[in-house]
Amino acid sequence: MIYGMHRTTVYLPEDLKAGIEREARREGVTEAEVIRRAVGEHLDEVGSPRPNLPLFPDGFGVDIVSIVDEGPLDL
Repeated sequence: MIYGMHRTTVYLPEDLKAGIEREARREGVTEAEVIRRAVGEHLDEVGSPRPNLPLFPDGFGVDIVSIVDEGPLDL
């Protein structure tokens, strides 16, 4: 394992593998770098998942903001 990286295996159809090989040659980088960039760009596009609001169901009957410093709630 390279520091800060984890090895994984991905099975690709022949056309994707050939495309990665061509792009790596064109850019003068490794195939792994082409794949890392593509995955990173995709994740940047889709963004981080956002929580569904409201985070707490109605009916707690407690104003959480007003008691936040009091410690854990007994729900």
